[in-house]
Amino acid sequence: MAEPLFLNAARGRPQAVFGSGVAPGAVVHPDARLEQDVTVDPGAVIGPRAEIGRGAVICANAVVGPDVRLGRGSAVGAGATLVNALIGDRVVIHQGARVGQSGAEVAPGEGASRAGRVILQDDVVIGANATIDRGSLRDTVIGEGSRIDNLAHIRQDVMIGRRSTISAGAAIEPGTRLPDFSNSLPGAAAGLAPRELGS
Repeated sequence: MAEPLFLNAARGRPQAVFGSGVAPGAVVHPDARLEQDVTVDPGAVIGPRAEIGRGAVICANAVVGPDVRLGRGSAVGAGATLVNALIGDRVVIHQGARVGQSGAEVAPGEGASRAGRVILQDDVVIGANATIDRGSLRDTVIGEGSRIDNLAHIRQDVMIGRRSTISAGAAIEPGTRLPDFSNSLPGAAAGLAPRELGS
């Protein structure tokens, strides 16, 4: 059975357009740690205590917030934002994605010490303008090798198993747990309720 078209397309990695290394117009906090062969385009911002793995690419105007860890060989597309996130190796985050912001049920300034993170395991792909909310009671986790298509919304405390596929425009409700090899329903109305699916 052929893979969905977006899975084939998702393997394309955002490319830096201003060469290798840290561009003069990039802003890298002095407390950030970058391994060798990292590329940071103009306008990108890397916050304090962020850790960027060898060979990672951060495209123009992307933001990697404080304490974020981005694994080796990963790529962050132009204008994407990463906060409160632990990101594995070879992860691809396409243009305009939002990873780690608080969802509507986590009010700014409330329960900050208890709020979880987003964990993207190795080889995950996040589509353009997708949103992955940080956890509130526990971490939001996207399993190894999973693909989140464009404009999907993964809400807080969701756990998605390995090698799963979330279609474009899908909304996964808070607290949902999806097993390995899950596939969401297609279309913008594909909201999955907060329950354990696939059993």
